[in-house]
Amino acid sequence: QLNAGIQALQAEKKRLQDQYAATINEVNQRISEKAALQISLNEARDNVRDTNKH
Repeated sequence: QLNAGIQALQAEKKRLQDQYAATINEVNQRISEKAALQISLNEARDNVRDTNKH
């Protein structure tokens, strides 16, 4: 009975670790996309500023 409990907990631990890894990957992807968008916005802003100077 103890072994069955340990096995169940190990399975749950594995499931949670997999879920955690997937969540971290998703967050990292979103951060990467947000950073790329911010870079594009900054470049567009700089282009507008340069255009308005001339």
